[in-house]
Amino acid sequence: MMPMAKQMLMQVCEDKFTYDAANNMFVSDGYTSLSQNFYFCTLFGSQRMIIRVDHGRGYSHHFLNGITIYCTNGGKSAIVAERHWGGCGNWCDYSNAMVVRQSLSMLKDLLLGEAKMQGNSITEDQALDLAGQLLSETRCKLLTQH
Repeated sequence: MMPMAKQMLMQVCEDKFTYDAANNMFVSDGYTSLSQNFYFCTLFGSQRMIIRVDHGRGYSHHFLNGITIYCTNGGKSAIVAERHWGGCGNWCDYSNAMVVRQSLSMLKDLLLGEAKMQGNSITEDQALDLAGQLLSETRCKLLTQH
C-alpha cells in the first residue's frame, strides 16, 4: 500500500491497527465493552478511497455496526457515505456479502447524487458499474468471497 493510503488509514481509525495480509485489510485492536461484546474495525483502501467496516462480536453473533466510505483530495480524507446499524431492534448480522452489497449501494447512491448535482445523467446500471470498479480498487477480498 502506498504511503498516502497508509496515512489516510491513520486518519479514519483512532485505534492502533495491524495489516492482515491474508485478507488484504487493516484490523484495529478494538475493545471489549462492559457487556463483554468485542468491537473493532477493518479498513480496506486504495489511493482514492478507504472503506471502514465497524464490527461487533457478542456471545453468539458477529454483527455489522456500520460502514463508512472516505475519499481523499490532496491527502486528506473526507466521509462521503455512511450507514450505521445497532441498538434495540436495528442490528445486522455480519457477512462479507452484506458489506459488499451495502458498499455498492452507498457508492451507487453517491454517484447518482453527484451526477444529478452537476446536471449530468447516468443510469443506475452505469452508477453500479462504476461503484463496482471503485470498490474493486480497494483490492478488498470481500469481492471474491460473496
